Amino acid sequence: MMLFAERASDIEIWYDGMIRSITDVMINYPKYINKIDLLKKAVEKFNAVDSWEIRRKIWREPCVIIASAGMLKGGPALYYLKRVADKKNSAVFLVSYQGKNTPGRMLLEKGVFVENGPKVSSRVEWFDFSSHAGVSGLMSIIKSLKSLHKIIIVHTDPDVGEEFRRRIVEETGIEVALPSVGDVIDL
Repeated sequence: MMLFAERASDIEIWYDGMIRSITDVMINYPKYINKIDLLKKAVEKFNAVDSWEIRRKIWREPCVIIASAGMLKGGPALYYLKRVADKKNSAVFLVSYQGKNTPGRMLLEKGVFVENGPKVSSRVEWFDFSSHAGVSGLMSIIKSLKSLHKIIIVHTDPDVGEEFRRRIVEETGIEVALPSVGDVIDL
């Protein structure tokens, strides 16, 4: 949002999904946000999608829609993608990591977001923006918390999670769980 606030002038911009509540949190804790004035400018200048009526209408007109996606496994971005996928004059820009076997990764690698589905005609691009901390940042947080007894790693590819688990154990000695779906973990 802040990039658009900084660079886009005459474009109508909407934002939809979890970004609405996260933006509210960020504005309420300005000391943790770089360029908070730019974020405030975005909120003042852009339009929040707050109803299905608006959601059904805006994708039909020229505009930018910033929508949460969850690697295209859910969220409003999937709603919009389904409506613009066959439009050559539209573009879909994905940001951050797209996990293996997710619709987001499939869209980037195969040009479809449903297995054996039709090719997406819209322009598709990926930008390496992430709202997640990297391994170094996470290790710094872990080492700064002195009373940790157990860490549970979630929301990762299994190979990456296993490597991260090993590193935590080697560098801190803290017990680490890397659960699979359905696993039960004692706390």
